[in-house]
Parts: sequence; C-alpha cells; structure tokens
Amino acid sequence: MKEGAGIKAGHRNANINADYRLLELIVINQHKPLTIKQILINKILANTITALTTLQFAFSISYRCQTILFHML
Repeated sequence: MKEGAGIKAGHRNANINADYRLLELIVINQHKPLTIKQILINKILANTITALTTLQFAFSISYRCQTILFHML
C-alpha cells in the first residue's frame, strides 16, 4: 500500500516537474512565442519522458523495454 502511494506521489511530482520544464521553455523563448502546436508537442514529449523515467525507477524497466514502450506511444 505504501509503495503504491509513493509511486503515485512520485508520478505527481514528475508531472509537476514536466510542467515546470515546459514553462521554462516558454519563458526562454518568449521573444519568439511558441505556436499552440509547438507547446502541445513539447508538453507531450515532456510527459512521455517523465512517464518513462518514472516507470524505469518504479519498476526497474530495462532500456530495451523502455524503448519498446516509447515506440508504442
């Protein structure tokens, strides 16, 4: 039970970190505003990377499995 709660909390923190990375990207590029499409692509990539990292740490998934999961998304 505690492990599951820890994974959920870790995943929530990872999502918050992904949102911060996206905000940093927007702030850095504010002199040339991103299009909605660019923002969505960056958000999807950030969430995908975060999800794979979370999975790798939570379940010790090998790099090969991580690559397969990435291509399935």
